[in-house]
Amino acid sequence: GYESDRNTSNDKRLKAIIHIKYHQGRTINGLGFIGLRHTGLIVSDNKGEVMFHNGFRTGLWMLTYSSKQVLTTSSNEILLHSQTAPYSEGETSLHMVAVLTGSAFSILTTNPRLATLYIDKLSSKADTTVVNQCCLLWHKYTSKVAFSINCELTIYSLNIRTNLPNLVSKKATWKSEEPIVSLQWVT
Repeated sequence: GYESDRNTSNDKRLKAIIHIKYHQGRTINGLGFIGLRHTGLIVSDNKGEVMFHNGFRTGLWMLTYSSKQVLTTSSNEILLHSQTAPYSEGETSLHMVAVLTGSAFSILTTNPRLATLYIDKLSSKADTTVVNQCCLLWHKYTSKVAFSINCELTIYSLNIRTNLPNLVSKKATWKSEEPIVSLQWVT
């Protein structure tokens, strides 16, 4: 454990700003900051919950936080992964979160309030298949988001600047002969 409050030149560790015990004993399968805030955190775990932890200062400038449940899956559902979208400039930033479960892919917004922007029901195969590999990745300009489950890749092209009922402009899928272990945008 870290017992000293002194920061010596040999010790580069930082003290925790906020210590959130809610997910203690759970496996974290998604963690990301909302926008440029270092105290607005979205966390998902293996118990099927996606939580928004909002850090703020009290009247005495003490840092504290509040938590709000963003999503919870049913007991027969598996929450595979979540990821916050990269920061985008402007007041129109939706602060999006992609959530992947065994039966659905969804895109949520936290700005100005929590809402579901898009849901895509996955084939029943994803529900019954053992998931050995799973990835989720936003494009750096939030123009695309992709996920893979085992050997299948799905990519969504997004129209964020248009009206939201048409958020997804294109969906493409590809099946590999080998499990997909990582996703990376080339362009």
